[in-house]
Amino acid sequence: MGSPERDLVAQLLREYLRPRESMSVDQWADRFRVLAGETSAEPGPWRTDRTPYLRQIMADLSADAPYEEVALQFATQLGKSEAGLNWLGYNIDHDPGPMLLILPTVDIAKRFSKQRLSPMIREAPVLRAKIREARSRDSGNTTMVKEFPGGLLVVTGANSAAGLASMPSRVLYADEVDDYPDDVDGQGEPLGLATARQDTFSRRKRLLSSSPKRPPGFSTIENRFNAGTRYRYHVPCPHCGERQILEWGGKDKAHGLKWIGNDPSTAHYVCRHCGAQIDEHHKPAMLAGGEWIADNPGATVRSYHLSSLYSPLGWLSWATIVREFLEAASALTAGKTAPMKTWVNTRLAQTWAEPGARLQVHALRERAQRSGAHRLREVPEMVCALTAGVDVQDNRLEVGVYGWGPGEEVALVDHQVIPGDPAQPDLWEKLDAYLAGRFRHLRGGTLGIEAVALDTGGHFTHTVYQYVRDRSPGRRIESGGVTWVQRVFAIKGMDRPGMPVKGKGSPVDVNWRGKVVQRGVMLWMVGTNSAKDWWYARLRHETPGPGFVHVPADVATEWCEQMTVESRVQARTARGVRMVWACPPGKRNEAWDCAVYALFAAHALGLERYTASMWERLAERIAPRQADLLAAAEVGPDDPPAAAPSKPPAQPPRAPARRNDFYIAGWSDRL
Repeated sequence: MGSPERDLVAQLLREYLRPRESMSVDQWADRFRVLAGETSAEPGPWRTDRTPYLRQIMADLSADAPYEEVALQFATQLGKSEAGLNWLGYNIDHDPGPMLLILPTVDIAKRFSKQRLSPMIREAPVLRAKIREARSRDSGNTTMVKEFPGGLLVVTGANSAAGLASMPSRVLYADEVDDYPDDVDGQGEPLGLATARQDTFSRRKRLLSSSPKRPPGFSTIENRFNAGTRYRYHVPCPHCGERQILEWGGKDKAHGLKWIGNDPSTAHYVCRHCGAQIDEHHKPAMLAGGEWIADNPGATVRSYHLSSLYSPLGWLSWATIVREFLEAASALTAGKTAPMKTWVNTRLAQTWAEPGARLQVHALRERAQRSGAHRLREVPEMVCALTAGVDVQDNRLEVGVYGWGPGEEVALVDHQVIPGDPAQPDLWEKLDAYLAGRFRHLRGGTLGIEAVALDTGGHFTHTVYQYVRDRSPGRRIESGGVTWVQRVFAIKGMDRPGMPVKGKGSPVDVNWRGKVVQRGVMLWMVGTNSAKDWWYARLRHETPGPGFVHVPADVATEWCEQMTVESRVQARTARGVRMVWACPPGKRNEAWDCAVYALFAAHALGLERYTASMWERLAERIAPRQADLLAAAEVGPDDPPAAAPSKPPAQPPRAPARRNDFYIAGWSDRL
């Protein structure tokens, strides 16, 4: 007979070497999970039959399921967080390994651990036996760390870069992902930091869940849902047996959730197939007979959408949902959008787009077709000066040329894509040739570009610095018998609240020595949010005249799409939530950026401060002085460079400038 120690070792070895029982998460929860009285309205043993729509989801999360990621775009009061807790408990007991639980903030993570995670461990004997009580520092059981045989669970907030990168994790549960900050401690998007910690595990699994909180295109959970299988829960009609998705009806549909007058107590559902009235007491049978059906079954991500209309009987009633809608609709009539946004996000599990927070493509197309006053590379009659904005991409330059007139009336004159490698000088020679070209003015004569702003925020910052340095303080251009000085500015966008379009400039080191050097280039800050607000207000202006934006009749649809792709959204930062302009992931916005840079160039010339008499003096340059210069117009990006030297020659001395003086041959150096 062996010693007690040897018997214990043998028992542990048998336990460790015994084949793992095949079990799904829902089976484990039905057998072992107990809901605590302080966290649940229905304490006692867990029953998946109470929320049958969770069964397939928990099966997808099981160890034997071949799926790596599950995404839940769920409304509130549906049990999604409990399903996530079931999955964590299942892994602690049945499939141990390193796990990471992420909540929006560290404070929320602490509360979740104390109020939801710890009671689950306490009430389930199989979990309580594996995680020691938190009675000492060496127990392995703290608020943010739970140790157990074979692994540990780390709880953290999405606002903590240290917590996200604390350890590799095979299991990742990210809850309320739409509340995560856009950037954490300057290290990037938190969900990306966390998923990178799973790379070394072949059996990694990931659960993302949230109700949508952001506008369309910016919602993390909606984007994951759309990229996945897009499962929706179809339930049978108790009268005709046909399956359907439970939808919000309102006044726009013949089927869906309905009510009589303004009385929420009359809420009922109308079948889309037979038109029969379905009362809420039918819901348990409908849920039990439901089936998940995918719109995109071949996707690798298993994604699910569920609204609060599916909330089990006794939880959130249809009458309550209708009452909340009527209250939100009343607030919306009074100009308050927040209640309706909350209702759409939390009850329908849909994204909400703020009214008027984004321009529409069709509106710009209609403006171009309606006005038709000029075509691309033509300058409308009201324009007296041209500026350009240049966006630098890895394989091209994009140039937007805009014309400016009295009263901040503006027109798109041209948008040009110049392909090539920004690291090679020939691309910049093409840019020089294009910028030295002149555009035909509808008054007669031609007009050249007076100021250019180049973005330095990409991968070719120092290349742009050198380009600007070689053309500072301005390059003298001679074309078609006309000489003018073209100002070239290096710019960098900043989104600080209240920052003006033309921010402060500072010298930068173009020799890369870590200090300011003589003849360095000036880098100018651009208030991008202010500039985009400026464009947004004027692109919505419908009447030609001051403040109107003229669009060429032959403008490309892609330009319209890029000018309307961004939305004004809430950004979550370390200093709180604020409104910024943002581009949806994967969308192009170079035309929008070029417009911002061209606006800076106009402000750098001081055009926003010009009086009527100053505009008149600008107009005098156009006709009849240049009426005989049509042959010099229309220089394209592929034409030979203009006869302008790469470096400006020494300029003849000028008379001392007087205050408010204005130079026809160029612009004041006092920027």
